[in-house]
Amino acid sequence: MTPQKQTIFGKQNGNCFATCVASLLDLPLSEVPNFCAEENDDWFALLQQWLGERGLFAIELKMVSEPFLCPVPDGTLAILTGMGARGLLHSVIGSYRLRAEQHVWEHVHDPHPDDTFIDDVQNITFIVRAAVSDTGTA
Repeated sequence: MTPQKQTIFGKQNGNCFATCVASLLDLPLSEVPNFCAEENDDWFALLQQWLGERGLFAIELKMVSEPFLCPVPDGTLAILTGMGARGLLHSVIGSYRLRAEQHVWEHVHDPHPDDTFIDDVQNITFIVRAAVSDTGTA
């Protein structure tokens, strides 16, 4: 992971999510579209298409209750989205950790310059490499 800072701010066009994608994939931010921009009604479909062109896909989990057990290995990185300190939805990078016999999401990187992270986790987005079987299908 290569931490980067977002370059666009605000409720409708901020690029915190795109910056998290760029950071996780070790890509320059300039190579990653701003999926969540105001003009993108179906940003998740755009994300999936863009990732698919790179042999990847996204899995998004919506938090419905606490505690939330996630069947991923300790240290797995993901994009966490929730309410930020500025009163807007915000995306950061977190790591799934077992601490004191409890699973928690530790904050790893906040793309916003103030590094305040998020107050709660509403969505978790994993970026996963697509596996292709011997028959040529995923």
